[in-house]
Amino acid sequence: ISALWQLSKGAPLMAGSVAAFSQASMPPQTLSDAVFTLATEQTCPLSEITSALSAAGYQRCMQVEGPGQFSVRGGILDIFPPQEAAPVRIEFWGDDIDTISYFDVGSQRRGAELDMVICLPCMETLPGMAEGGIDGLCRKLIAACKSRRKKHPQLDAHIERDIERLRETGSLPSADKYLPLIYPSHATALDYLPENTLILIDDTPRLREASRGFAQRMASDIEALVERGELPPSDNFALDFPALAARLCKFDVVRLDTFLN
Repeated sequence: ISALWQLSKGAPLMAGSVAAFSQASMPPQTLSDAVFTLATEQTCPLSEITSALSAAGYQRCMQVEGPGQFSVRGGILDIFPPQEAAPVRIEFWGDDIDTISYFDVGSQRRGAELDMVICLPCMETLPGMAEGGIDGLCRKLIAACKSRRKKHPQLDAHIERDIERLRETGSLPSADKYLPLIYPSHATALDYLPENTLILIDDTPRLREASRGFAQRMASDIEALVERGELPPSDNFALDFPALAARLCKFDVVRLDTFLN
C-alpha cells in the first residue's frame, strides 16, 4: 500500500518484480478515496474516525503493537498507519484533535510531535469500496453462487458465511478472493505510473519466464480454491505475459538484455 501511494505521488525511482506489477490491486482512484488525513485543531468525532479506520482495513485492539492496528482509550486514539515506522498517538479535546505525536510501543512514551498524519488503508481489497458498497458486493456474491451451484455445491456455504460476516461487520479478512468482484476494472501497479515513466527491463527472456511461472502458480492456486468451493471462478487476479507486455508498451521502455556471441 505504501509503495502504491508513493507511485501515485510520483516516486522518482522504484524497483519491482514481474509478479508485483502483474497481480491485480486496488485502482488508483479507490486508493485515493480510501486515504484520509488527521491534523491538529481538526474537528472530527472520534466515532467517525474509528468507523473510517475499520472501513480502511485497520484492526481494533486493546493496545497497538504493529501496523494496521488502532486502539481507543477515553479521548486517546492510537494508530499505526502502514507507511509509518512507529505508531501515532492522537489526543482529543472533545471532538477537536489537540495533539498528534509518535510513541514507543514498548514504553508507551510519546516522541516527536506532528502537525498531521496520513492514514493509508491497510488492505488492498476493501469490501466497502465495491460498486454499491457492502450490499452491492453481497448481491454479486449471491449471483456468483447461483451460477455455479450445480458444479460447486460447497460454494453456497462459503459465500453465505462471508455474506453474513460482511453484513455484520462490514469487513472480511479473506476479501482478496473477491477482488475481481470488488474491483472489476483489473488495475495493477502499472496504473499508478505517470505517463512519462521510463521503464527499465533487466533481461527480457528471464522476465518472460518469471511472468509465465507466476501466472501458472496463480492459476493452479485459483483452480484448487474453485474446486474446493472456496472461490467463485475468475481469471482476473493477475496479468499474463502478453497482457503485461501490452501495458508496458504504453510507456517508454529500455530493455537491458545480454547479446551473446
